[in-house]
Amino acid sequence: EAGGGGHGLVLAFEQLPGFPDRGSVDPTDTITISDSVISGNAAAGVLVTGDANPVLQRVEVTDNGSCGVCWAGNSSGQLIDALVQRNQIGVQVGELATALVEGTTVSDNRDVGVSVDGAASPVVRASEISNNGQIGVQVTGDAAPVVEASTISGHGVGMLVSGAATP
Repeated sequence: EAGGGGHGLVLAFEQLPGFPDRGSVDPTDTITISDSVISGNAAAGVLVTGDANPVLQRVEVTDNGSCGVCWAGNSSGQLIDALVQRNQIGVQVGELATALVEGTTVSDNRDVGVSVDGAASPVVRASEISNNGQIGVQVTGDAAPVVEASTISGHGVGMLVSGAATP
């Protein structure tokens, strides 16, 4: 609890305040997490920040206190064939982050399925976004996501766009 705020997995190629000193992994290396379950953490299931660029494939990210998978800073990466359920926000992409979310089910999250803000520009492709709180996909700020060949269903608002966002 004193060393990082309750995240399940933090991938950061920068030193974060309040976290243990980071290791000496080359930021150009690709980190792949596959066939794993990340569940029941007090904050984010997976936090990707700095210049990190992981591949998360066939993972289950469930029952976390804030977002299931969060991208921030200049981070990027891929979330492929995953299940993201019962978090506060399923997938959050913010600041200048980019991400590819493909073949992923984002469902039954408490507030929002996919949240995109800042100047983020993720691509959500061939995914199912269903039964998440009131909003399926929320796009704010100057964000410019691409959502294609996906199903958005079972929400009060399927896609909410505000600010200067251009999905």
